[in-house]
Amino acid sequence: CVQSGNTGHAESAFLVFDQLARFSIDQLAQYLGTIHGALSAGLSNPSLDVKIAAFSATTTFIGCLEKQSDREKFQSLVPALLGVLGDALNSGDEIAANTAVERLIEVADEHPRFLRKQINEVAGAMIKIAEADSLDDGTRRLAAEFLVTLCEARDKAPGMMRKLPQLVQQLFNCCVAFLLEIEDDPEWHSAEDEKFEDAGETELFEFGQEC
Repeated sequence: CVQSGNTGHAESAFLVFDQLARFSIDQLAQYLGTIHGALSAGLSNPSLDVKIAAFSATTTFIGCLEKQSDREKFQSLVPALLGVLGDALNSGDEIAANTAVERLIEVADEHPRFLRKQINEVAGAMIKIAEADSLDDGTRRLAAEFLVTLCEARDKAPGMMRKLPQLVQQLFNCCVAFLLEIEDDPEWHSAEDEKFEDAGETELFEFGQEC
């Protein structure tokens, strides 16, 4: 079904894959080669819906596999994952893009070392998204959150982000820029108490404050 010419069937098959990985990963571990091939095909499917379903299934497998050696078998799919994210953004589907980044945040939080071989490409793509004024605030915030998650993963991936000092500086500058993302709300200027003190604050401003 995952290679079905029917887009709906293929998407559904990857959604089932996603759920199977959560509950039957031990049984599926012996078929990693076959699963890798199926996921690779899904990530290159012409349909963005199928790609996103395959993307979610791929990141779920990465998150659920207990052995690092098993997870590393999926490292070759990272460029394809970035490609799907790029396709979603280029098509203007930021909801799909947000789903993709959210899943990558889970990987960065659980298994940051999985990304170490492609850290330059992954981090570079995320900083471009975070800096893109043309994208929605939510999309930019998620990209920055991904990078912050990697920076905070010092225990699981010591030294990984220190190898990218320029990018860390870019992230810092990006978060500072977020603090300037304030809408000029008239209620802010006329506020006589604390009721409207947050008027005009954007999602990016709030994230910048947290950083």
